[in-house]
Amino acid sequence: MKVQLKGVVDKMVTWYRGRTRAYVDLAVIAAAVVPLYLFLIHINAFDLTYAWSRQHEDWQGDELISLAFCLGLAAIVFGWRRLADLRGEISQRQEAEREANRLARHDLLTGLPNRRHFLEDFAICSGRLAEGEVCALLVVDLDHFKPINDLYGHRLGDEVLRVVASRLSGLVEDEGMVARLGGDEFGILMRTGQARPARPAHRPRSCQAHPAGGTVHRGWRQRWSRRL
Repeated sequence: MKVQLKGVVDKMVTWYRGRTRAYVDLAVIAAAVVPLYLFLIHINAFDLTYAWSRQHEDWQGDELISLAFCLGLAAIVFGWRRLADLRGEISQRQEAEREANRLARHDLLTGLPNRRHFLEDFAICSGRLAEGEVCALLVVDLDHFKPINDLYGHRLGDEVLRVVASRLSGLVEDEGMVARLGGDEFGILMRTGQARPARPAHRPRSCQAHPAGGTVHRGWRQRWSRRL
């Protein structure tokens, strides 16, 4: 008997842990309300209540029952409105969490994935490679970038980084991902079916063929054109 009881308890605990709180609450309410409702029907609770109120009219029992009924309706309306508010708050919180997660995994300057996102995707990509498929990991470092910051300021240096990020993203498109690893260093992750991913390695060089142009204010207006 004890063994059977212990098995029933273990099953109930397992069932409880596998359900959400709302599901458990609904089950508990149903388990309590349904027997109570059947019991009230069995004893003719309505007729008994009506007869009691007629016998004790000076107690104002019918008014109290009407008040309880109105309060119940008011509680239902309040609970429904509160539930709608909670859903809105949960949606806002989930959206804020998604935005925080996106900011934690992306570079604010260029909008590209950051080092953390890049390493996570690399681990996933390398772990899902099919037979004969290789994963190309490229690291792009900008030469002579520090003089741009020294001569023209960080505002112009930031613009150069954004231009490079845009060009690298345009080269890779949907074949992989481009990330800013930090400073003037970018990472490219691509999948290719070739045993020697040489072609993807030459793609970043094509973005050096066009100068990045723009206007910067440094006491006076001046045009600049730098080779990346």
